[in-house]
Amino acid sequence: MKKITYLVIILISFTFLFALSNEVSLSSRMIDNSLIHDASNISFRVSNYGILGSSDDASWPSLEWPINSGIDYLYQSSLWVGAKKVRRNEDGDQIYWQNWPPGDDNDTTTDVTPWRVVDTLTTVGCDGWYSINELLPAYNPHETSLGYQYSQYNFFDSVLKNVGNRLDFDDDDDGYIDEDPLGNPFDIDDPSGIYCFTVPFDEDGDGLIDEDCNYPGFESSIAYSYDYSPFGTEGQRDYGSSSGSNNHVELDIALVQEIYSWPVQYFANMIVIKNIIYNHSTIDTLFDFSYAYYVDADIGPQAFGGSAIAPDDISSYNIGENNFAYAYDRDGDGGLTQGYFGLKNLHPDNLDEQCWTWEVSWGPDDWQPFHYVSTPNATANEKYWLLTGRNPDVNYAVSIRDYPEYQINNYPNGIDTRFLSTVYGDMQGYSNPTPNSLNLAPEESYEFYTLIFMGYSVQELENNLNLMENFIDSGFDYSLFDGLPSIPYLINVLDANLIAAATVRWNVLSAPDEFMVCYKEAEAPAYTWEYIVVDHALSEYTITDLQPDTEYKFKVACLYDEVYLESRTLTVLITEGNQSILPIIEIIGSNKLAQNYPNPFNPETSISYDINDNGIVELNIYNIKGQLKKQLVNEHQQVGTYTTIWDGSNSNNKKVSSGLYFYKLLINNKLIDTKKMIMLK
Repeated sequence: MKKITYLVIILISFTFLFALSNEVSLSSRMIDNSLIHDASNISFRVSNYGILGSSDDASWPSLEWPINSGIDYLYQSSLWVGAKKVRRNEDGDQIYWQNWPPGDDNDTTTDVTPWRVVDTLTTVGCDGWYSINELLPAYNPHETSLGYQYSQYNFFDSVLKNVGNRLDFDDDDDGYIDEDPLGNPFDIDDPSGIYCFTVPFDEDGDGLIDEDCNYPGFESSIAYSYDYSPFGTEGQRDYGSSSGSNNHVELDIALVQEIYSWPVQYFANMIVIKNIIYNHSTIDTLFDFSYAYYVDADIGPQAFGGSAIAPDDISSYNIGENNFAYAYDRDGDGGLTQGYFGLKNLHPDNLDEQCWTWEVSWGPDDWQPFHYVSTPNATANEKYWLLTGRNPDVNYAVSIRDYPEYQINNYPNGIDTRFLSTVYGDMQGYSNPTPNSLNLAPEESYEFYTLIFMGYSVQELENNLNLMENFIDSGFDYSLFDGLPSIPYLINVLDANLIAAATVRWNVLSAPDEFMVCYKEAEAPAYTWEYIVVDHALSEYTITDLQPDTEYKFKVACLYDEVYLESRTLTVLITEGNQSILPIIEIIGSNKLAQNYPNPFNPETSISYDINDNGIVELNIYNIKGQLKKQLVNEHQQVGTYTTIWDGSNSNNKKVSSGLYFYKLLINNKLIDTKKMIMLK
């Protein structure tokens, strides 16, 4: 199969990790949008039906940045694909107009005339206005006539996830390594006729399964969708509450979306999407092929709710050496929402681009793409017009590539914004093709990258775009990560089969100066986090001092000189486990050293402790080498509770450097407890 490769990029900023795992929903469904990219600084929802971000049955996080912040930047985004295609009857004969101009939509014949019928068609992951989905997984409710095959594979027709680039990873903890790998990810025409790519498949007949599944992301996910039935089932392949009014005419395309992210400093705010579009037809060229990403950016705190964060956003366009669309919250939600979402389509110089925005009260129409419209100012195929740089309705659609200040000037309080960033050729591909035309021949594929990137200014977006372009041009050369701090990835937390114990498992891309396993009771305040320093190369650590039948939060953290980075947080209910392994030891006494708060801290933190005996109390601060940096307390104290403040200075009243520190409580020269804290600058 011949491949044409181009680049397209949607920009965000921060990404990360890799290990084969099959993510599936637990019920029969048309879609699977349960998978979240969360190894980098972005928490990003993906699906198996051409949509990125939220849907009606799954909302937050849609695109949360920074991770664990509760601030979202996206409602939905999806791929749009358009082309001109010759119309044929059920026997495959080409259809012609009997007269010109045609009398009506039915004024057609199979007799050869000078007026061949060529339709302008568009397939969309989501419509953005009406409830229409036209890129569906192979197994969806339209295919229930497959009977046993449908019931057997619908469950598994899901988004695949790969984290850590570790092909030896037991993803479902059943003791077997990769027994359910990706299958046949490189050929959309599945020779087995199963079209379920989670099923093991020896694609090259060498007796090995998926030995060459090598994706460049630290975290990668892969989804397959189609605008036709791969099984040949008759009927329209669209879905949604508006599908009854929509006449979906197939382009006959299949889509593979591979989504990559990396947890490395500077790269962790970016997501790369590799799109592979296959022309499944064996006879029809897709003439004047075009593609775009539609973005509905609802930006703001998740706690506000979607209806509150949607109406006050702005879309604009950066004009310069690196053009890209971006969106942000107009008023910053009182300082809560400071980020920018960027999107850029990278393409060869011989192709053109456009970027449209329109108000929420309008949506482009292609419900009846066979409808003939004789006037130049109206069309039944408004989506294809937008895809190819023409405006079907100047009362609604505005080019923010030509007028980047349009929403800024006309909506001082923001608007429920959306934009469409599109790429197309010279539009001569059917009548008079040139090197600047974009046609997709039968059984060919077209590849392009989409980059999503985040930043706190337009300049930062542009910097991240340059960084990502260089990374892609290098062939995703991991040596560019050398010396850069890496966000650790918390794989999972497992029952350790001990009394109230848990095993924490992780993956980290680069060796930190210090690595910590962190935990606290879920409902306890933040200052109660416990930090255990371990060797990052161990990949797992068992915590045994937990309370049974209690929910705990877990995370892992890295310290690189001045940089502190931590993973996502998982909440796990700890059970009693096997009580015959360890005895229960009762701890007597009320001398207690609390965890400092805040932690990490800058510029100061408070330390509290309880003493049950009158005597000389010492509270000392040490660095990771065990060197005494400061004595906070050295005096006789009575029974009671005390709190003292450490301002981050040493005995000479100079600020200490960022890093991990220990503080010890002694009473009458007896060590009561030692805890850890992190100073950041």
